[in-house]
Amino acid sequence: MLLTVHFTKINLFAAGHQIENAPVVRILPLRDTDFNLQRKYTAVTAFYDNSIYVARTGPNNSSISNPDNSIFKIAPKKLNAGGDILIPQDKDTLTIGRVPFIDPLNRGLISANGINSMTSFNKRNIDFIATLAGESSFKAQWFYFYSSGIEERYYSKFDPVIDGVAFVKPNRFQAPTGSCIDPSGNIFIADAGKDSVLKFNSNGVEMHSFGGTKFFTEPTGVAFFDKVLFVLDAGKNQILRFKLSTDTQ
Repeated sequence: MLLTVHFTKINLFAAGHQIENAPVVRILPLRDTDFNLQRKYTAVTAFYDNSIYVARTGPNNSSISNPDNSIFKIAPKKLNAGGDILIPQDKDTLTIGRVPFIDPLNRGLISANGINSMTSFNKRNIDFIATLAGESSFKAQWFYFYSSGIEERYYSKFDPVIDGVAFVKPNRFQAPTGSCIDPSGNIFIADAGKDSVLKFNSNGVEMHSFGGTKFFTEPTGVAFFDKVLFVLDAGKNQILRFKLSTDTQ
């Protein structure tokens, strides 16, 4: 989980991928006059087209155009000829805009109220999983991007009444702070409040969740690579590895 008053870019390419020599460039806030200690950048995720979403939280949410609780889209202006992939280049200018139709204070679905992690899918879409702090009844959400040619906006992938799957069950999560998605589309949520990692398939059905004090003290982050699930346990200051018996849905 990010928690910073700046959102910066570390230019590894410029330093030959030597991070200790890489220049750091501030992306947000855009201007010094926008600097506000009460605003925090709390989550970031990247998509297939090289665009990036950044979540911000803060106490001032009365503004219609720029509430503190927002998601921002950042992308290079240049497009690959004949394609939809954004190609960053040296000295390229970034476009930055607020993702619309996401409520800053809503405690239900499709809200920017207290986002603390975002995870994109390894697909050619801009769906993402978000985990949220605070008073929301839905502290892990699947933001599904809908485009009809006339309307473009995010909706919840699942409806708690119509679908009734565990992923969108009210109060299923207590204090989630991280998520990841495996190659089969299974979703893992690290929930420090439940001392557990919860697993759901791509239909929102809960699968082989596990945890408790036998495994974790405070699981706050998860990552998946080469059939291994990595879990960051902040309570133990450890990264634990779990070789899963199957990665199928």
